[in-house]
Amino acid sequence: MKKILGWFNWFNRERISLIMGSGLLALGAFFPDRLPTEVIDTFGINFYWLNAAILFSIWLAVFGLAFTFLLSLKQAPRLLIWSALIAALLFPCFVVNLTPEVNFVAKAY
Repeated sequence: MKKILGWFNWFNRERISLIMGSGLLALGAFFPDRLPTEVIDTFGINFYWLNAAILFSIWLAVFGLAFTFLLSLKQAPRLLIWSALIAALLFPCFVVNLTPEVNFVAKAY
């Protein structure tokens, strides 16, 4: 019974939110939205920066999971985690607005 109560004490609000945020970032990084290959070839769109953002999202997910499971801190660095999460979530907006080819294709779809 004490083992079960120990597990319940381990799950606090901070760890649960880090697990959920890391899981969603990993899910978005491993299964990103893709355009049809014909459209990419026709417009000559280079997804180098988008792939770099996917690697950044994977790094953030691993970073969040490390804070959850490996590091025993009294409080996680929330400002760093939230700013990195906002940067990762706003990256598609920057790609669409700053790349004319992707902007044209995004409006078409």
